[in-house]
Amino acid sequence: MRIVVVEDEIKIRKGIAKIIESQTEHVVQGEAVNGQEGLEMILRFKPDLVITDVRMPKMDGLEMVQHLYERKIPFHAVILSGYSEFEYARKAIQYGVDEYLLKPLDIHDIRKMLDKVEEKIQREQITNGTPGMYLRNLITGKESDVEKICGILKDICGFPAEGSYQLFAGYIGAA
Repeated sequence: MRIVVVEDEIKIRKGIAKIIESQTEHVVQGEAVNGQEGLEMILRFKPDLVITDVRMPKMDGLEMVQHLYERKIPFHAVILSGYSEFEYARKAIQYGVDEYLLKPLDIHDIRKMLDKVEEKIQREQITNGTPGMYLRNLITGKESDVEKICGILKDICGFPAEGSYQLFAGYIGAA
């Protein structure tokens, strides 16, 4: 999985990234110090998973997740918090967050959480399909309902429904 870590406390952010990179096969694509920076990074990198703190300056983790949710950008997120307040957890669930973990975390918590999210992503890819699969089927003509596939791709990729888009495809060998 490709992961973005959004955490204002540098020791926690670097610690999580180091555990992920040294103890798993996953890749940390980026680290952000607040939700605003995290949102920009997520829109640029399109990671498989976002691990974010709740309380941060400028924009907190729940606001960041709310922006993703409202823009219909597909995401998987794990909220980290030092607070076990029900309201935070309720909002996190409302925005489709996968996990809500309380700090402090240890290596086992992080591994267990990553395994759980990875399993969920794999199930979704089997049942829902991936953007690559839909594009491939569209290009090769395996799908006859072009409008339906284009609608699904707009939803998956977070494109506004009212826009008009062009698809350019190229072949770069086995890559």
